Amino acid sequence: MIGEKIVEAARECIGTPFRHQGRMKGVGLDCVGLARYPAEALGISIGDYDGYSRQPDPQVMAAKLDEFLVKVEPEDMQLGDILWMAFAKEPMHLAIYAGDTIIHAVCLGPEKVVEHGFRAPWPQRVVAIYRYRGI
Repeated sequence: MIGEKIVEAARECIGTPFRHQGRMKGVGLDCVGLARYPAEALGISIGDYDGYSRQPDPQVMAAKLDEFLVKVEPEDMQLGDILWMAFAKEPMHLAIYAGDTIIHAVCLGPEKVVEHGFRAPWPQRVVAIYRYRGI
């Protein structure tokens, strides 16, 4: 049930323009801002990860994800989990798992928060899966 609420809150952000280090629904979000929004909307306290470049250091990002979220195994993935993804060599992007789809803030192409199918090549890009603490 909480996973459905996380996805519902993330869907409220669809169409929000992409903005590097953006944290405001309707104004501008990046992938970290989108991952934070459902937590804030549901009153789940998590820290922030800011001050990063467009090419974040994967080791720093991994440490922040481990600090603020709980890593889960792929077979335990649920609605509302946070997917950490790689596009080239290094993981540097977050998306919210919504079942057959993912929701994420795209900086290339449409430059906004979008939802689309979770099919090839997207599942192969997942490096780790995280969940908000206490869920």
